[in-house]
Amino acid sequence: MMQKGFFKAFLFTQAILISSAWGFDQTHSDYNAVVSKFVKDGVVNYEGMAGSLPELEKYLASIANIPSAEFKAMTQDQRLSILLNTYNAYTLQVILDHYPQLTTNMETRKKDKKPAFRSIRYVGPLMKGTDSGFKITVAPARFKQWLVSKYEVQKDGKTIQRELKIAGKVMSLDELENKEVRPLKEFRVHFALVCAALSCPYLRNEAYVPAKLSDQLNDQAKLFFGSSFRNRWDADKKQYRISKIVNDFYPKDFKEKAGSVWKAIKEYIPADTLAQIEKAVPAGTEPKLEDLTYHWVLNDQKCVSTTDCSDDQFKGEE
Repeated sequence: MMQKGFFKAFLFTQAILISSAWGFDQTHSDYNAVVSKFVKDGVVNYEGMAGSLPELEKYLASIANIPSAEFKAMTQDQRLSILLNTYNAYTLQVILDHYPQLTTNMETRKKDKKPAFRSIRYVGPLMKGTDSGFKITVAPARFKQWLVSKYEVQKDGKTIQRELKIAGKVMSLDELENKEVRPLKEFRVHFALVCAALSCPYLRNEAYVPAKLSDQLNDQAKLFFGSSFRNRWDADKKQYRISKIVNDFYPKDFKEKAGSVWKAIKEYIPADTLAQIEKAVPAGTEPKLEDLTYHWVLNDQKCVSTTDCSDDQFKGEE
């Protein structure tokens, strides 16, 4: 018995030594420094963050250069933390690369007395990108930012090549989400991946880290369902109005976890709201779920505090 216990202790010690030998920063300090400064209440100060674009570039380069063997040897929480932070950091980079055009476009429309907008679906048509196995020519241009694995931007008269790469593997945001993240069977990731729209989950103002990842995901879920902008109970119609993320885009992920969307999410709904629902709905049944309109307006702090942002260009194209 002592030999068996010693052997287990030896293996545990070796695992720690091997883990510490790898070079990647599991605290994600570079990314953390950017979001902790420019993200508040889930929305972004893009104007201020523009000056920290080099820090995002440095962070994404460190992700790209992780040795493949190191990435494969990581725990699931380590890999998932990297995947979530990379998705969000790369999305921020995409927005910052095109933010001047978004702003200029909005000001021009205001001058011409047309509805102003700062929508993430305007980014796609601006991008000069390369597909990653998808036929972008047949996909609406407004989805392009999720489908390209590479794109180029002009900075100070120079052409800069961008690509999304994790541990040497090039992919699009769509592939990152659907081929890398979702197969891990963790439905709470849908409260952490942020495509930069106002109806997306709150962008967390700290990096996801393996040491507290589960607690962070639980917190994100509670924030998401605590937001009446994203989900709310309609007492008159006895309907739970719910985000399309849950009930339209990815219901399969929630059903696989608990058997139904409602069973998967109800523990994250605020206690007072849940009490109202359970009082109104017959015992043993579930409330009717109805989709809320999804707002693609940019998650810019300016869009929250003013009426200058709208999605009128794509009205009716939910």
